[in-house]
Order: sequence, then structure tokens, then C-alpha cells
Amino acid sequence: MSTPLPIPPVPPGLPASLRIYLETLRDLVLRYLPTEELVDEKVAAGGGGGGASDFLTLTDTPASYVGQATKHVAVNAGETAVEFVAPPSAGVTDHGALTGLADDDHTQYLLSNGTRAMTADLDMGTNSIVSVGRVDGRDVSIDGTKLDGVENLADVTDSTNVKAALKSSPLTTNGDVLYRDATGALVSLGIGTAGQILKSTGSIPAWITPTVKWQRECWFTAFHLGDPGTGSFGDRSISKTTNDDDGIVAIDNWSDSNSEAGYYSMYTSDDMDTTVDMSAKFVFRLSGGPSSGDVVHFSFTGRVVADNESTASGGTLFGPTTAEKTLTGYSHGDLVVLDVATFITGGVYKVNRFIKGSIRRDGTHASDTYTGTVQWIGVVFIGDKLLF
Repeated sequence: MSTPLPIPPVPPGLPASLRIYLETLRDLVLRYLPTEELVDEKVAAGGGGGGASDFLTLTDTPASYVGQATKHVAVNAGETAVEFVAPPSAGVTDHGALTGLADDDHTQYLLSNGTRAMTADLDMGTNSIVSVGRVDGRDVSIDGTKLDGVENLADVTDSTNVKAALKSSPLTTNGDVLYRDATGALVSLGIGTAGQILKSTGSIPAWITPTVKWQRECWFTAFHLGDPGTGSFGDRSISKTTNDDDGIVAIDNWSDSNSEAGYYSMYTSDDMDTTVDMSAKFVFRLSGGPSSGDVVHFSFTGRVVADNESTASGGTLFGPTTAEKTLTGYSHGDLVVLDVATFITGGVYKVNRFIKGSIRRDGTHASDTYTGTVQWIGVVFIGDKLLF
């Protein structure tokens, strides 16, 4: 059995082109070189074999080395002989020279243009995200600066400090509210009392007691029937009214000796707002034509009492309140309305009480220049009634 010559295999780790060349060359050597036994036989006989003595004298190899520098030996295309060929290219050594760099072949990577959506949460570990523009449309840099300002002012680093910051605000009582004042500062408005509602004053909010306007139209049950030109009336006595929420006015007497008086009695309901003033409109008729610029002078006095007693005594006294009416433009027989803005001061009259007193024209007063007489027709009391 023939034993080939011990030619070692091509060592690993060589460049691909060199490895191919050496493996091809090794195959040729093993194919054409004599076996170990033949070499031993020729040496023993003292002579050489009859084969080729070098590579170029082989019948299926190139005839010359000229012009073949650095080339490799390779089997020809017909697989009938060997020839010299240029060594294979060493490949691309610059990553930028690779083809297909713009191809999106690896979907597990994020794209720098931001067009690939994440399929799960991004865990940054302990690393930070820096140089961020907007997140969901919010400018992180600007918002961060604002939050830093809140942190510096309120120390709201956690829920405990948030609660502490709120407790240190102007809000001190359950139900307090905050509003912005004219300087831009936050101001506390304390909770109102039960039943109050919040109302705008036009510039700030305020608690108010909701009310509606209340009025009682109280007409006299008797009026002057005599000759207005005589200048004198007989006294009239008319019974008092009973406890009537409509507050009908009753006249006790009517005299014409330089003054004319009427007495009234009215009941106030239990849902009145007694913190505001009560006003009144007194209606009277002129008996006698006034001159232009004539003035009538009146005074009002009375008491707030607990029952409809026949004499106005006890209770709380109010008045006297005075008022005047200029009669320019009026004629004999005209009805005249006298407005008294503050008839009874708030806090003086009470709920479930009678208001009793007198309405008197003081004809002897220096400012009273009307020479005729007046007939009291009625009065309208106006106040505020609690809404609920």
C-alpha cells in the first residue's frame, strides 16, 4: 500500500484567499508527488524517478513564472490543469463601503428618525434621558423649570410635603375658598354661614344671605271727606287692626291744627332679613293747589312691639325720621309718593313683631311752605325676605 508523503494540513486562522490557495496547492502536491515508498526506493537505487523535476515541467501547468508575480495556482475552468490566477479580493475593509447600509433589515433596533414604534416599555435602568425636547407636546425643559420653582417654594417633593404645603396656605377652615385679588395674590375667603350663597361683587366673591324684595301695601281705612278749603277736620277714631300679615294701616286720629297725623300698625313675618334697612313709600293727596317750589315736611316715629296692643308703648323706639317733598308740578287733588329710604334701621325691627307709630306733617316747620292740607292714603313698606 502506498503511503503519501507527510504534508501537514493548512493551519487555521489564515485569510480566506490564502487558505484556498494553500489547500489547492497541497492537493496538487499530494496528487503528483511520489509516495514515500517510491522516494525511498529511488534513493536506495542511487537515482531519481522519471517524473518532472520541477513545477513548470509538468504537462498540465503553466510553462513560465514570468509575469505571474503574486498570483495563485488554481484549477482551470475545465478542471483539466492548473493555472496562475490573480488572488481573490480581500473583501470590504471599510464598513461605510458596504452596500445596503440604508436597508432596514433589523427590526429589533430603534430608528434614528423615530418612525419605529416601541412594542414594550423602555427600561433605562439607572440611566437618564437627556436633551429632551417635547413629550406628548409638552416642553419638558420649560415644564421642568416651572416644577423646580414649585419645588423651591412649596417643597412638594412627596405627598406628605404636598399636604403640609396646602396646610400652610391661607385656607384654615373647612369650606374656605381661594380667589385672586387685584394684586395677583391668592386670598382666602372664609366659609360663609349656613344658608349663605357665593355672589360676585364685580371684583371679588362674597358670601351673602339670599333674599327677595318684600313689600306690604297698607292702605288707610279712612280718608278726608270734608271741605279742603276750610282748613279744619274733625278728629276721627278708627279701631286698630288685628294680627294681620298684610299689615293694614290704621288711622287713630286726623287733626288739622298746623299738623296732620296718621297712625299705622303693621306685622312683620318671621322670614324677614332684619339686618338690612326697611324703606317705605307714603302716599298722600293734596288738598289745595301748591305754588311752584312749595315743600311739605314730615316726621316719622314709632315702636317695634311684640303684640298688637292699642297703645304704641314698650318695645323698641325708632325715629323720629324726617323727610320732605317738593311739590313742583303738582296740583290740587294729585296723589304724591314720598320715598323714605331708611324708614327703620336694620337690626331695630324684628321678626314676628308689630311696627306701630305715627306719620306727621309738621306744618310749623320752617321748611314747610305748603298752605294746603294733605290726606294720607296709604303706605308701602319695603324690606328683604329670606329666600330660604
